[in-house]
Amino acid sequence: MSVTPAEPAPLTGHDAIDAALTSLAESDPADLDAQLEAADGVHRALQAGLADLGG
Repeated sequence: MSVTPAEPAPLTGHDAIDAALTSLAESDPADLDAQLEAADGVHRALQAGLADLGG
């Protein structure tokens, strides 16, 4: 099975979110556990960013 490299993660300007998106983009698409772990990291980073907006 051939795997095409992922596109670079978009930059948001929020360091933690950018790092999590980069981790997701760089995770092995053939490794479901790695994909799920990276996606969970994005979810946590987004939740933290939104919590910061709430004051």
